[in-house]
Amino acid sequence: MTVLTGYHSRSVPAVGDPLALASGLAERAGAPYVLYERAGQWMLGAGVAAEVTLDRERVRLRHAGTTVEEPLGAEPLQQVRELLGSVDIADWRAYGWAAFELGYLLHGPQRGAGAGTLVHLVVPEREVLLDPVGARLRALRAGDLDDLEATLAELAGTPRGPGPAPLPAEVGHPGGAEFRAAVAAAVADIRDRRLQKVILSRVVPVGHEIDLVATYRVGRAANTPARSFLLELGGRAAAGFSPETVVEVAADGAVSTQPLAGTRARSGSADADEQLRVELLTDAKEVFEHAISVQAAQHELGRVCVAESLAVTEFMAVRERGSVQHLASRVGGRLAAGHNAWHALGALFPAVTAT
Repeated sequence: MTVLTGYHSRSVPAVGDPLALASGLAERAGAPYVLYERAGQWMLGAGVAAEVTLDRERVRLRHAGTTVEEPLGAEPLQQVRELLGSVDIADWRAYGWAAFELGYLLHGPQRGAGAGTLVHLVVPEREVLLDPVGARLRALRAGDLDDLEATLAELAGTPRGPGPAPLPAEVGHPGGAEFRAAVAAAVADIRDRRLQKVILSRVVPVGHEIDLVATYRVGRAANTPARSFLLELGGRAAAGFSPETVVEVAADGAVSTQPLAGTRARSGSADADEQLRVELLTDAKEVFEHAISVQAAQHELGRVCVAESLAVTEFMAVRERGSVQHLASRVGGRLAAGHNAWHALGALFPAVTAT
């Protein structure tokens, strides 16, 4: 394959708080953009140089004024991988999202996947990598580097006030006949051994306009996530703070996942939090829920990893995440021959702690 283009890059020194700068850049980027935080680094991808989308019927690549479309085959994530691999931009990085319903497409029943987009990834035109040391700027057009640097300097030189006061969403206690029926059905399925674990979710309506960037900024300042994200892409806008990682794959084929299951509050009092920690570690329900999550993660990794490489490298540690503390474990292995990172994602998606 002939590489036709690549990124221009520039490094600039530290210019301020990475969270404030990253969220400010997102605010000014204009859709589409994806902001992703990991291990003290914020990564912002903006604009679209190439785009891959997947639904339950097809996978599509748009790049350089052309569109390539394929009917969905037996391994849809490998099709995504191959189309991304055909993008003729050197050293690209893809950003995007996968819908929860992708799990139906990968593991069945496929009718549960619905008719919408299940995966939306972009290779951005502009990219900023921020950490406490400084920023690395990348852009397909050299002139965009000047614009990015100027925006960073402006954000760093603009005092940021507290912003609008957050408005709490009225969550309330889940009640009503429908919810009680769902709980009863879940308990019956567990007793009949059709399921081991059930997570009931619900929609919480919000009766006012949402400033998602400000929501992310306030939420992240009060949280200590393993990962965080803010995005506006493909008609969806989202912000979130994940306490765990679904899958991490290193260049040498090492794979790990970090299931978190079992939760207690953090009160701010060291003595009270220690009592809650002990309670968490000794509660039979919490321990069982966590143990089956670890067991399931091992089973899922076993589909793509060398059997002898599977190991629980951390078991039932307590991780503090914002206002709560969780039981956390880490399960790892090494990819078997013929498998890649996309196989690992397919095996573990969606996270066992969220299904």
